[in-house]
Amino acid sequence: MLQLFDSIRKRKARIAVMIVAALVCSLLGGFTAAPMAKAEETGEEIYTPDRVDLIAPVEGAVFLEEKDVLTGLEVTETTTDSITVAWDEMPGMTSYLVYYYDFEKSAYVFLDETKEQKYTWKDRKAGDEFYITVCAYRQSSGEQSHFAEPVHTFTRPEALTTFSIIKNASTSITLGWEKVESATGYLIYRTEANGVETKVGSTTTLEYKDTGLKSGVTYRYRIRTYFADEENTGEYSEQISTTTNPAKPSMKLRAGNGRVKLTWTAVNGATGYRIYQYNGSQAVLIADLKGKSTVSYLRTGLKNGTKYYYSMVAYRTYKEKDYESSKATKSGVKPIAVAKTSTGAKLYKSKKAFLRSAAVKACSFVKKQLNYAKSIVLPGMTNTNVLEFGSKTMVPQGMTFAGSYLLVSAYDSKGIDNSVVYVMSRSRKKLLTTVVLPNKTHAGGLAYDGRNLWICQSTYLRSISFAQIKKAAVAKKKYLEIKAYGTKNSLGQQAAAVTYYKGFLWVASYSESNSGYLGSYRIADKTGKPVLTVCGRIKLPNRVQGLTFTSNGRLILSRSCQTNSTKRGYLHQLDVYKPNLKKAGAGKITLGKRNKVINMPSMNEEIAVSGKYLYCLLYTSPSPRD
Repeated sequence: MLQLFDSIRKRKARIAVMIVAALVCSLLGGFTAAPMAKAEETGEEIYTPDRVDLIAPVEGAVFLEEKDVLTGLEVTETTTDSITVAWDEMPGMTSYLVYYYDFEKSAYVFLDETKEQKYTWKDRKAGDEFYITVCAYRQSSGEQSHFAEPVHTFTRPEALTTFSIIKNASTSITLGWEKVESATGYLIYRTEANGVETKVGSTTTLEYKDTGLKSGVTYRYRIRTYFADEENTGEYSEQISTTTNPAKPSMKLRAGNGRVKLTWTAVNGATGYRIYQYNGSQAVLIADLKGKSTVSYLRTGLKNGTKYYYSMVAYRTYKEKDYESSKATKSGVKPIAVAKTSTGAKLYKSKKAFLRSAAVKACSFVKKQLNYAKSIVLPGMTNTNVLEFGSKTMVPQGMTFAGSYLLVSAYDSKGIDNSVVYVMSRSRKKLLTTVVLPNKTHAGGLAYDGRNLWICQSTYLRSISFAQIKKAAVAKKKYLEIKAYGTKNSLGQQAAAVTYYKGFLWVASYSESNSGYLGSYRIADKTGKPVLTVCGRIKLPNRVQGLTFTSNGRLILSRSCQTNSTKRGYLHQLDVYKPNLKKAGAGKITLGKRNKVINMPSMNEEIAVSGKYLYCLLYTSPSPRD
């Protein structure tokens, strides 16, 4: 430290005398101190932080010209206990004098002297306010520059060490913490699943509610304190993670025979669901269902005609803790008796009515060739018993013969019940049992390979062992519930129709506007879990709904479309080909030319050959074309 300011420190006790002396000297025309600012309330003369022009020069020194002002003063760094300032060099000067504003004294006070162009003031209190100014000094001549424009700065506050989650809701999370004495406010930062951190808010209180969040989602938080200015922050707190609660589920009840089925849409982020049945006003937990994909619950053993009330919550397990949604709206329903699957005609209840229909009249081939005695009325059109629930919206799609049985697939057009396969006696034309499939996926074409039933579903071909179907048919079970398919074979295209011929499965794809495909597949291990291997593939016309081979090797394609006639027109016909299948095993298939086109009633679906008869599944509606 320079000797000059050693002497200044020794004279601190004489400051008051110096001020008086300066006033006296001014009267005598000698050394003059700058006038002090006036306080309006008291009339006392005081300094203000911005009036560095009122700071008197050191003893024995004089100011240089007014233009000689120290420049470039700025704050370069602040910590919780230090402030660093820097400034421009002033050539010819030997040192720099640092002053700070003392709020108690209402005056600038000398702090230190340095030969550097920067100064760090250490051992300060966290979260404190400072005004600092600097001038340059030349010891040899006792001259000093005018003081730089003061900088206003703060030490940083202490960091927030801990905070906690006060409340989790479906779209908000509330955080809470204890006060940090050196802080005047708090900044809240949130990180989402994409890893991007965002400042979401600030507060001067001791809690913060983060709103507008997604339900059932994990969020991470950390907090920074600030003092006076949101730019003057402490260090980040440690990060903690939590989750929003799942959203309130929307529950539906459906009455069945001695049972009630609860269904809901999967709730985002939910890892499970809890089902409650009411005993009077008391909600009793009856099921805790774990699993993200669980969207239904079956309650059995109930009494028909008695009203039962239910509610439910979704929950999300995070860090071994469950976060629940609010309860679904309480709902009640009465179980009811369900009729057997119907076997009567829905639209055309007699041969006479059918032959008089517009669909038949418009098709001369059907009028001439139809054998009504051999025709079969499909079951389930007015009601299908699906696991003791009544469905009136099943739509037939595919069919095949399996020994003495006729099998017809159908799907629920409203997506309420699982798809089914009706198993009928071929000779007696009676329903024997209904096979309930494991899913609601559209059930299309059917084929029987001697051991397995194959079902077209979307872009997959699935198998079911026929032995269990036959057993249920012989026992005339009301229905057979299939828990899982034997195999699931991806075809990479929309599977519309399938048939079994000469040791191969033949699958036709469906497209409304573009060409479809006919693929031949070899079956491996029919007795276990059969696996398909593609042998060949050729193009087909569009809108293929069914296919079959005749005993003499003809390929018949059933083509139809219910598209609005003003756009593409209705299509309802059979196309007959004589394909070359001699090298089908080697993947070489030739479709050949179309030999015949047969006009059909509207909406011919799957077709199958039995003996000398071609069976065609017709899906009709009473209007506008029946």
